[in-house]
Amino acid sequence: MGASYREVPLLDAYLEAASAAEAENVLSEIIQRQAEPLIRRIVRAKLSLRSAAGPADVEDVCSTAIVSLISALDQMRESHAPETIVNFDGFIAVIAHRACSDHVRRQYPQFHRLRNRLRYVLETDTQLALWQDSLGEWLCGSQEWENSTREPVPCVREQLQGLESTSKDQPGRLLREIFRRLGGPMRLDELVRAVALCWSVSDTPEPMEISELPLADPAPLSDANLERRQWMERLWGEILNLPPKQRAALLLNLRDESHACATSVFVAIGVAGLSQLAAALEMPVAEFAEIWRAMPLEDNRIAERLGITRQQVINLRKCAKERLARRMGPQMVIRDQNLRQYGVKP
Repeated sequence: MGASYREVPLLDAYLEAASAAEAENVLSEIIQRQAEPLIRRIVRAKLSLRSAAGPADVEDVCSTAIVSLISALDQMRESHAPETIVNFDGFIAVIAHRACSDHVRRQYPQFHRLRNRLRYVLETDTQLALWQDSLGEWLCGSQEWENSTREPVPCVREQLQGLESTSKDQPGRLLREIFRRLGGPMRLDELVRAVALCWSVSDTPEPMEISELPLADPAPLSDANLERRQWMERLWGEILNLPPKQRAALLLNLRDESHACATSVFVAIGVAGLSQLAAALEMPVAEFAEIWRAMPLEDNRIAERLGITRQQVINLRKCAKERLARRMGPQMVIRDQNLRQYGVKP
């Protein structure tokens, strides 16, 4: 069970902060210590099996969820209505699930339409039910399971054999038969994928083998990957030692081989979170989260932010790279492949 409002001292401190500066400091702690880890866990679990969802999609959805959370907390602080949060973890999770759903809607319109249709059936068929667990995950099944302690069950392709011919005009019949075969409730997204398989929905965002994805952290790193991560941690430490404007000129424009944002590498491998990146750039978490999706920024925009010229931005970034090369020593050249492994262009 997630923490209630009065069980979250940081949330208390944020809502009752005497100044905007104090509130911003507490908000950074909330994001770093509680919100971002939970959001990242949910988004990784929801999107990791989707064929078109890569690391960039995960980062985009995470940043969207964080911006939404910050906006909601800001409104709550301004309205002095803390009683609206009963379960803070659940509150965060709902926002994360909503961000994932919006991503699915944009990327997989047919699948999203099917999801909405099945939700309607589950909500209106008296033999079926749709409910949420403590972390905002939508579950569904027979009506008598709604208030039970049954855990959601996985669904595999073999359990759906013979259901392909079920009429699309009778979705309730199909859902009841799926639940009869499984003998327990399902996560809504898994049910939608099962029906999409039966009805050959073309843009189903997952391989056709349908299985439960645990909300677990990734497997331990191999020796090679651990070595690369340690190298990246050292690089991050050296970046933090750069003068502030050099650090900003580098991080806001860091690009990979395809010219996409490479700063997200530090987030993707767990070296630094969004709140730590915001601190490194000396800007509020909310402000950084809003520009995160637009990175890498063009030099003109960076120059405007720093109050300097475009050429000065270029010079600062050049100095930053030269300093990093000196500080990292000969290994900076030898281990350029570490950056390329993560998509970063040295």
